[in-house]
Amino acid sequence: MIGSLCVRAIPPHIMMLPSHFELESQSRLQQIYTCARNMPSDTRASRPDPSAIPELHAQVLAQAKNEAPYTFDAVRMLVKLYQLFPTSSSSSSEQHQESIALSCLLALREYPNMTDYLALVYMVPPNVMGAELCAAVQICADALDACHYAAFWKQLLVLQSCENANIATLAKQSVQAFQIGIVSVVALTYKQAPAAMVAKLLNVESMAAVSSLLTEHDAVESVADDLVTFTPTSDNVKRERVFQESVGFDAITSLMSKLSQ
Repeated sequence: MIGSLCVRAIPPHIMMLPSHFELESQSRLQQIYTCARNMPSDTRASRPDPSAIPELHAQVLAQAKNEAPYTFDAVRMLVKLYQLFPTSSSSSSEQHQESIALSCLLALREYPNMTDYLALVYMVPPNVMGAELCAAVQICADALDACHYAAFWKQLLVLQSCENANIATLAKQSVQAFQIGIVSVVALTYKQAPAAMVAKLLNVESMAAVSSLLTEHDAVESVADDLVTFTPTSDNVKRERVFQESVGFDAITSLMSKLSQ
């Protein structure tokens, strides 16, 4: 009895009848099951599978040791699986951190194209990127993005001397790749630059090292008379720009977006 209303008991056979919502849900589940069962095998195989983590980790290690070419799909899938299945892998947290840091450093070697690197870090949560190895790679990325090359080389040295052997090896093997990327950025802005200044930007000490590195670079036209002349482009010939020590590299950052288009 509730107030003046009498509540009649609902017959058991009526209570057991499925509701309209339940019938629709069952029908929808059956449709999903039928669709999944009839899905082509190659489509089902493309679903994220945490059991692929060990194989992908091995592929990333091979890339880091220059035993295999850089393949962004493998790097991206490894990072993605670690985020989708953080507890499904039998790997330790140290290996997890190593894999993410190696993946990010491999992607960063594509500088000045930062597309791969940004695609990876957007998938990694802040607590993972804030760990020691990933944070060190992020400092390198920030310095490159701001064209603060002195700070970048200093931070890369930290990675080269870190306790993780795989990270240290990759950092040491990445020097020339970063030097080539930096030259591409300088050439985007300047038609000519003193060879001594280019050597400083590339973290090399001798003119011979500058000549050896730049001779076959597409962005370099010549290295002669202590002057590096870059290949003319629509950007660096607008005002016959010549690099001067008083010119800050903050001016270059406004042009970096063009390289990713």
